[in-house]
Amino acid sequence: MRIEEPKLSEHAGRPRVAARVIWEDCDRPAMDVYFETVSAFGDALSGGAEAFLVGCAVPAQHHGEKRILVDGDVCPELIRGVVTAMSWLRHWNDEDARPLPSIEAPRRSCPGSAAARPRAGVLMSGGVDSLAALRANRLDLPPSHPGSFEDAVMVYGQNWESDGRPETFEAAMQALSSVASDASVDLIPVYTNVRDLDNTPELFKYKFNSATIASVGQALAGRLTSASIASSYDIATLHPRWGSHPLVDPHYSSCRVRTHHSDVALSRFEKTKLLAGWGAGLSSIRVCPRNWPGSNCGRCEKCLRTMLALLALGALGRCTAFPAVNLTEELLRESLVLNDMTAHFYPELLSPLLAIGRRDLVRGVEYAMARYRGEIGWRGAVKRFDRQHLNGTVFALKTALLGVVS
Repeated sequence: MRIEEPKLSEHAGRPRVAARVIWEDCDRPAMDVYFETVSAFGDALSGGAEAFLVGCAVPAQHHGEKRILVDGDVCPELIRGVVTAMSWLRHWNDEDARPLPSIEAPRRSCPGSAAARPRAGVLMSGGVDSLAALRANRLDLPPSHPGSFEDAVMVYGQNWESDGRPETFEAAMQALSSVASDASVDLIPVYTNVRDLDNTPELFKYKFNSATIASVGQALAGRLTSASIASSYDIATLHPRWGSHPLVDPHYSSCRVRTHHSDVALSRFEKTKLLAGWGAGLSSIRVCPRNWPGSNCGRCEKCLRTMLALLALGALGRCTAFPAVNLTEELLRESLVLNDMTAHFYPELLSPLLAIGRRDLVRGVEYAMARYRGEIGWRGAVKRFDRQHLNGTVFALKTALLGVVS
């Protein structure tokens, strides 16, 4: 892969930094990868190559490119970091045993940030994780602290499930302006097509997630000195089958922009509790993957998960971000479908729901969890007994015997 001629320009009235990306070892079309913002933040864009290296590395490795040749100076720390990040991702994804591409780029002497002073920002989606990161930062750090957020960056083109309509993004920016005002941060829109290097949902979820966002932080090196990516999981539920991880994200740092993986010590429920006490954030939650960054549907797994937490916290009635939905055991049995990425979030909801007397919702959540584990029906009852009382011995023995037979 070749990354050619990163340069600043203007496109349709927006400041832009773009580079030509050419594949060398696979049959994929060349494309111009870009990062754009609005005129008010044009000075934030950097004409360097770091953003393109971060954004291109995972797709290059995934498609078997032997090298990444960068036309432009690159921080040597970032080169080492990208290699480390790709090594972790390859280690966790056994099916992808391709060699890492070599990175061929001039090593810059690293003059440091173009910003006049330290300036921290958070990559914002409007979801619980990023809103809680902003709220925790405001509660924990005084404004004079170098890690106190001064910017919140919304990225158009980061989601894989929504249709990404420009008018929806602009409406979300307008709606989140009240959050930015309340938190005293500048809300910066960034438009990028870096995900189009490979927009396969599985690749994005498991490998490409944080790289797409971290590349935006590097693109804003004219303004930011650090960019925080909100954690998706906490320490207790952390697993490597997700493209954002505390062992990966910080390696997308250069001498100019440090990349942080924030708030991994907070569970999803604890993050939601932070928002329950923050009026501006509570009314601006945007979690619905099918509609992001538009309105919440109130019926998908992520909406139901967030609404259950808000109900347990006594905040759902004050939250205008969700449609009026009657949360019932029947609704949860019908609509709450869990998977390996989401099942971790529900055990911590059971006690708070019991505390407010909603045993019906606990039954609904427990049914969804049992269905996820395959513990419905008489075979499921056997499997549940094995898990609860025999520590999974029967299932493990069955798996071992099947392996011997095959």
